[in-house]
Amino acid sequence: MADEHGTWPGPVADTPETFATAAVALYRDPEQWLQSQQQGFRLHNRHFAFEPHAQSLMARLETLGRTIDQHRLKNFTGAMLRHHTMKSTQYMAQWIEAKNRHKAD
Repeated sequence: MADEHGTWPGPVADTPETFATAAVALYRDPEQWLQSQQQGFRLHNRHFAFEPHAQSLMARLETLGRTIDQHRLKNFTGAMLRHHTMKSTQYMAQWIEAKNRHKAD
């Protein structure tokens, strides 16, 4: 998460001590606290507001609903997982058949 300039609008700490010092300084400065709070609200609304993301998600789902076959053809990982799932089922079935034949002998 970043502001419109691509930067985090607050202090960044590399150690727990630096983080604690920055947190205490922020807590003790009401003006800075309110400014940081407003920046946090803006970032939240920009990245996580319901309306634009819900609309985008619905549009994507509708597109996928119309083009699901093409989408699945491009999904290499999904195809690979499906293939190996089917193969493992096939090999398990063959093993059970062989075991049952061996028992019958």
